[in-house]
Amino acid sequence: MAEQFYISVFDYAELVLFVQAKMKKIPEIEEEIEIDFNDPNTIFIEGVWGEDDEMSGVFSFTVQKHSQAVEEYNGLPVVECQLAHEEL
Repeated sequence: MAEQFYISVFDYAELVLFVQAKMKKIPEIEEEIEIDFNDPNTIFIEGVWGEDDEMSGVFSFTVQKHSQAVEEYNGLPVVECQLAHEEL
């Protein structure tokens, strides 16, 4: 049975994407996950990249932590990710 949870993606301290997802298991810290907007189990909640009907494709992120600020949202766990930034 798949686990249902939320994924929050941050760019430094700014929330840029918040979705509800269903995967085989809740990902561990440092595990790479994919958010597939073509999957009907992925529910767009909010984000700075567009509206729900504009989101498509697959995005990969690495889990940074299981959120301590918001341990649950609507009774489900929250997994927190950061956008990757290259050092110049």
